[in-house]
Amino acid sequence: MTQDWIPPFKHLYQVEIRDCQVGPTFPNWLRNQMSLENVILENVGISEEILGWLYNMSSHIEQLDLSHNKISRYLPKKMNFSSSNSPKVNFAFNQLKGPIPIWSGVTALYLRYSLLSGTLPANIGEEMSHLKELDLSNDLLNRSIPLSITRIQNLSYLDLSKNHLTGEIPVFGMGMQRLEIIDLSNNSLSGGIPTSICSLPSLFILELSNNKLSADLSSAFQNCTSLQTLSLGNKRFFGLCQKRSPRTFLCYQSYCQEATHSQEAFQRSSVVYLIFIYWIWQTTTYQVLYHCVWVMWMVSNSSRLILFIGRFHNLALYHTRCI
Repeated sequence: MTQDWIPPFKHLYQVEIRDCQVGPTFPNWLRNQMSLENVILENVGISEEILGWLYNMSSHIEQLDLSHNKISRYLPKKMNFSSSNSPKVNFAFNQLKGPIPIWSGVTALYLRYSLLSGTLPANIGEEMSHLKELDLSNDLLNRSIPLSITRIQNLSYLDLSKNHLTGEIPVFGMGMQRLEIIDLSNNSLSGGIPTSICSLPSLFILELSNNKLSADLSSAFQNCTSLQTLSLGNKRFFGLCQKRSPRTFLCYQSYCQEATHSQEAFQRSSVVYLIFIYWIWQTTTYQVLYHCVWVMWMVSNSSRLILFIGRFHNLALYHTRCI
């Protein structure tokens, strides 16, 4: 199929091409289609600038996926997406320039690994109020997270990890009833952890590791009953989470342990454990003692393995959510 091919049809509603060479320019025949709703050109070697014909087409787009290409230009400042189509837009894994675009009407925007820089738009909450999923991870964003992002009431997935963000975590309010996953890890965020984060009824994964945060965990997460995965990984934290779901996994200061309902149960079991070891020491030979210690070591490590399997199961949902 050559670039100057003229197809006999003009009313395709879906084009899906993956993992083959189409670029470096968009095919001419694509520009003549009048009814396209789903355009998927993933990993096809396109490096051309996004031109006006795509703007004209965007009013009826439901899915636009141009990820894993070589687009190295600025994204259009304006597109004509309609919220009634619930458009999902994916420009991840490109070499884009400039800031995050403000595209009203978009319900999902994936721009991770796209080299976009600058700050998050201060009016993102007002201008992109229809967002449900936002992934801006592994980019070059800096400065603080705008407070307006907490006004996106339908947002369920927020990933701003691996940027250069600073300042404090914004106060997520009760209006964000559907927010399930927050990943702010690997930035330079400072200050404490807002207790309001526990007011989010659907939140089950919270990633805050590798920042400059500090907080008393016993108060910060006192009412986080729905959390299943909490990743902190920061030596500035102190205290222990006392009220957690029995299925929660806490990653704290570079090691993981299962979060139980109370510390007291763990402390009682530890005392019994030590008494048992002392009794064995007094009543058995060295050979028997060696075997007992070996068995207890195996049981301890097998339990850790189970915990890690459980944690990876939760994170699998998180890492496969976007693309």
